[in-house]
Amino acid sequence: MNSIDQILKNNKLIYLTATDQNIYADIAVKALKMGCQLVLLPEQLKKHFDLSVVYEDEFLTICIRKNSTEHLDDFSLAMFTSGSTEDPKIYAFNQDKIKQTLSWYKKIYGITDKSMIVSPMPTSYNFSFIAGVLNAGNNGAKYFYKKPEEIMSFLDSSAKFYDKVVILANPIILDMLSEMDNTTGTNVLIDSGGAPLSTKAIQIYRSRGFDIREGYGLTETASLTHFDIEGTDKSVGTVGFAVDSNISTELVQIDSKPMVKLISPNIGRRININGQFIEPENNFYQTTDIARFDADGRLVLLGRSSDIAINGMYPKDSMEFIADILQQKCVLVQHLQTRQVNLRFFDEDMLKYSEQIKDILSDKLSIKRDDVIVECIPGLLHSLKLQRKKNA
Repeated sequence: MNSIDQILKNNKLIYLTATDQNIYADIAVKALKMGCQLVLLPEQLKKHFDLSVVYEDEFLTICIRKNSTEHLDDFSLAMFTSGSTEDPKIYAFNQDKIKQTLSWYKKIYGITDKSMIVSPMPTSYNFSFIAGVLNAGNNGAKYFYKKPEEIMSFLDSSAKFYDKVVILANPIILDMLSEMDNTTGTNVLIDSGGAPLSTKAIQIYRSRGFDIREGYGLTETASLTHFDIEGTDKSVGTVGFAVDSNISTELVQIDSKPMVKLISPNIGRRININGQFIEPENNFYQTTDIARFDADGRLVLLGRSSDIAINGMYPKDSMEFIADILQQKCVLVQHLQTRQVNLRFFDEDMLKYSEQIKDILSDKLSIKRDDVIVECIPGLLHSLKLQRKKNA
């Protein structure tokens, strides 16, 4: 079998997947530097497509199209959406869009060549790859993938060697950090990655020395549109303002719900598995996220299109109602079409508060106690994002 360098040199379009996420990062960056058009292929999807495997070992798989003479459109990087609400789609970006997004990440993270970025999420996930792999490389910083159970000991042993540590977080990591203080002596910035945290939870993490911020972005928007750059008491609980003056946000009433519409120069373009555009170029993307603006115009995410307003309230409101119980813990809240509220915790110990939670939410939302369902999540997706339940 040809060497990896030969394969990257001889093939324009590369589909990359791996079981070793740090090797994945290294080879992905090499492919982009060599001018390949790169598709980040999640491990669990590689058997879903009719591709030719041209390199495979225990850590890495490289595929190409079976018909390499077929028309190929011009893009640099393509990523799959997570598939948490629908079938995964592939969005492609040119070099200018990726470069622009990296300039935004440089501004919001403030990392240097003496910084480190750590992620517990697979390299194929847009957040890990753009905010992590490419962002670190663009600034001379170090990037590490670590399993969730490895991150705390890794920080204890390594953080002191860096001027700043950025953690690309998810609920699992946040629950691990929930009882700890930042004793590393290093500035630790946590990008919550959209994890379901209450305003009080963020304040608790900050009081313990973790500079946690919320942001917003999708695979379709090259990972980033909004960020809580301020990090103040006024901005807590929001995803902040748009990170660039060329990005604007509208709330469009769809099914009587205020859905986020993003206008950005960095909207991706859908392609098929053969690297061909299947949608026209657009500067906007209509999301399935429900939101509102605070008094100063910061964006507050309330729920998803599958959620309904109950007594005028959305999942974000329900989470804030029980913030004193949650403290620093994460919980996924859904308002189902049946006017039931479904809460899913990551920490089984939180189930002991089920009756208190039912009392509060049934009162605040004017629903029956039995319509408040409290559960614990047994498993997560590849990206450590949650698969949203179908409405009952």
